[in-house]
Amino acid sequence: MASAGPSDAVPFRPGGLEEQVTYEHLSIDDPQLEGCRFVDCTFRSVSLGAGRGDRSSWRGGSLSAVRFTGTTLARSTWLDVTVRGSALAGCEMYGSSLRRVRLEGCLLDSVNLRDATLRQVVLDDCTVRHLDLGSARLTDVTFRDCTLERLDLTAASLSRVDLRGSRLDLARGFDRLGGVTVDPGQLIDLAPAMAAHLGLTVRAREG
Repeated sequence: MASAGPSDAVPFRPGGLEEQVTYEHLSIDDPQLEGCRFVDCTFRSVSLGAGRGDRSSWRGGSLSAVRFTGTTLARSTWLDVTVRGSALAGCEMYGSSLRRVRLEGCLLDSVNLRDATLRQVVLDDCTVRHLDLGSARLTDVTFRDCTLERLDLTAASLSRVDLRGSRLDLARGFDRLGGVTVDPGQLIDLAPAMAAHLGLTVRAREG
């Protein structure tokens, strides 16, 4: 297995194919990842600031302690990838496809997944803030012990999505919750916002 470290001047090239390469202890501003294909690659302690990774492909392998900041990964493809202890902040991932992807102990902050497709995806113990899932399609997706803040489900399509055990704060898309499983406590927490969305007035009877 090849390895790329701090001494490698240009570890990524647009449209390149990388197989079984380990990238570690790298910090790169404006990386150019357009059309790159990463097959069974390992990323450890890698920071990618801004840059473009449109239509990049990530198949197999793992990412640990990786940080994407302001990176564009539009229409990227992720298959059989595990992401641990990593952060995505201000990333554009609209139109992307994620299948059999697992995220553990990660931070997603202001990530755009509009019109994305997520299948068999698990988020475990993650903090998710301002995640835009507008018009996205989610099937067999589990949020386990996550904190979800200002989640946007506008026009999303959800099937067999499990939110039980997570702290849920929904910004938009209350009408898209069909196909979602919540626990009794979550239903109670959601009730005031759902009532407001439906225009219900809840008031105790007087006298």
